[in-house]
Amino acid sequence: MRALRDGEVLVKVYYTLISAGTEKAYFSGSPNTAQRFPTVPGYSSVGTVESVGQGVTEFKKGDRVFVAAGGHAGYNIQTCRNI
Repeated sequence: MRALRDGEVLVKVYYTLISAGTEKAYFSGSPNTAQRFPTVPGYSSVGTVESVGQGVTEFKKGDRVFVAAGGHAGYNIQTCRNI
């Protein structure tokens, strides 16, 4: 996994929402949306903060969070505005 950039948060994903649009995107076979497996599919997710990048003051390790976009991994790097 890459190092966090300024303003990013690493979230350990516990649960994720799978909708009809998510399912279509993941399994359509389109090169733009096809996912490599194994993966945790989904869009919105909940989890805990594992670490924060420089400049992040809104969150700290251990905080429980909701991620508005991009919940498709066991660990997820997000900008603060998506949390």
